Amino acid sequence: MLRVLLLLLLTFSSVQAWAFNYTIELTQAEIQQKVAKMMPIERQELFFKVKVSNPEVNLSLNSNEMSMAVDLAASVPGTGSVQGKADISGALRYDNQTGAFYLVDPKLTELQIANMDQKVLPMVQDLAQLVIASVLPQQPVYKLKDDDLKQKLARAMLQSVEVKEGKLVLNMKAFGA
Repeated sequence: MLRVLLLLLLTFSSVQAWAFNYTIELTQAEIQQKVAKMMPIERQELFFKVKVSNPEVNLSLNSNEMSMAVDLAASVPGTGSVQGKADISGALRYDNQTGAFYLVDPKLTELQIANMDQKVLPMVQDLAQLVIASVLPQQPVYKLKDDDLKQKLARAMLQSVEVKEGKLVLNMKAFGA
């Protein structure tokens, strides 16, 4: 009888722990697919025009940041059109009202444009930073799906988010456990 009670107690406690803690992992490829849909991003300021396209998402190992390599094209008066590569990084923020993840405080961490006048490069960097800082935080990089039961539960019970081993890990707890 004692063995049966002990077995029931162990079974109940493990089921209870399983019921209160749950993790969903979103792969880099899933995030990549969503980010690719929001590109290209174009913006014109006075006589300058910037276009950001072809993102390649990177979920850094064991960091709560997301970065992406992008193609950058700019039209600059007196120089014409220039093209190059840029790296952008920022932290991920979850908005429980929309069920979406946003890139917070995105920064242009690197810009490579061949054959560009060094006097013009700072203007292009500033304009590119302005574009990514004003547009990317407004565009969700991923939105939890309402038609996926696991993701719908995550929306209601999300406790923390972390980037771990190249995946976006959603940790959930129910009922304040």
